[in-house]
Amino acid sequence: MDDLKTYPPYKNALEEIIKETLEFGYGKLFTHQSLSDMMDMTQPKTIPEYKKFEFAYMSAIENLKDELLIEHHMFLCNEKGQGYRVLEPEEQVSTGADRFFKKSFREIGKAMKSLVYVQEEMLSDQAKLDRQRKMQRAAFIQASYRKKKLTEVKNIANG
Repeated sequence: MDDLKTYPPYKNALEEIIKETLEFGYGKLFTHQSLSDMMDMTQPKTIPEYKKFEFAYMSAIENLKDELLIEHHMFLCNEKGQGYRVLEPEEQVSTGADRFFKKSFREIGKAMKSLVYVQEEMLSDQAKLDRQRKMQRAAFIQASYRKKKLTEVKNIANG
């Protein structure tokens, strides 16, 4: 009966990660190999198999990360080329969130570029207004982010 595995496969990894984190503490690195083993995913032997494996693995990892975070308050963080690590709660607050802030800030910058570098003379009056509003919104978000950073620096300096 112990050989029965929970479906979907990421649930097996979920149970194992929770068990090991409670037993050994946060910060443990789970390699890609160990995660695919936990999920009973066989390693591919051909290129078409690899493409299917890669999609299935990444999909399972996203489900795993979501459930760990939402249901168990554990943040699984990618360690490039190595695997995934369960962040300490304090790391989750600082490092985990900052990764997403940086990513969103870069994306806002890309959005701003697409709005700045446009052939303005070809825009209708409505499109020009829409462009202006979107540029203001992006600038506001960028300024808000910068202000947050400046406030943090002032608080650290004063504290």
